[in-house]
Amino acid sequence: MLEFDLSSNQSLHFRIVDVSGREIYFDQQSYSQGRGIKTIQISDWESGVYFVSVYDHNSSVPLVSGLKLFKY
Repeated sequence: MLEFDLSSNQSLHFRIVDVSGREIYFDQQSYSQGRGIKTIQISDWESGVYFVSVYDHNSSVPLVSGLKLFKY
C-alpha cells in the first residue's frame, strides 16, 4: 500500500518494473486533494526486487522514483 498527501486534485500514473526493467504493473487513478492511498495486489508476483515510480499524468518526470519494493 502506498500512502501520499496531495496539495491539489491529481491524476497519477503508477509504474512498477522488475530488476530487468520489464514493466510488471501500470495503472492510472485520479485523486482528490489530501491523503491518497493506492493498494497494489502483489501476492501472485515472483519473489524479487521491484522499482516503483509515480508520475503526474501531465509529466514524464516522476514525482517518486527509486522506491524499492521487496517481495519475499
